[in-house]
Amino acid sequence: MTIEAVDQLLAPAIAPVALISGVGLLILSMTNRFGRVADRVREIGQAGFLEELDRKQIEVLYRRATALRSAVVFATVSVLAVAWLIVGNFLLLLLGRRTGWLTVALFTLSLGCLILSLCFFLYDVGLSLRALRWELVGRNLLSRRGSSSNGRAVRR
Repeated sequence: MTIEAVDQLLAPAIAPVALISGVGLLILSMTNRFGRVADRVREIGQAGFLEELDRKQIEVLYRRATALRSAVVFATVSVLAVAWLIVGNFLLLLLGRRTGWLTVALFTLSLGCLILSLCFFLYDVGLSLRALRWELVGRNLLSRRGSSSNGRAVRR
């Protein structure tokens, strides 16, 4: 096998490998957020007596954990689709076959799963902002309309 042949085999894998790296960093961020959610639930649970605000927080934290799990699953499927795309392209190129249909199908699957993953991730961010708002309102640091109780922005 010549250098040119090896180059032709490796060239189609460069963009998918970059996608794997980027999505891997997203998965790292998502799993870190998931760990923080789980730790917060344990923290609240160890406090013993649960106030109404704590119950609301646990409910939101559970929804966040569910959303983050879905985000991680879809991001992982995205990476797996790209990995199979690379393997399939190598095998088809070694056999002298065209790779067009496989590339389109697996890359579309990968990007579709990535989009779904990011949607769940954004949903989690929205839920965390809602939980923060409830906590601030519950502690009278924020009015129900969105400003602090004295009408000024809260600085701490």
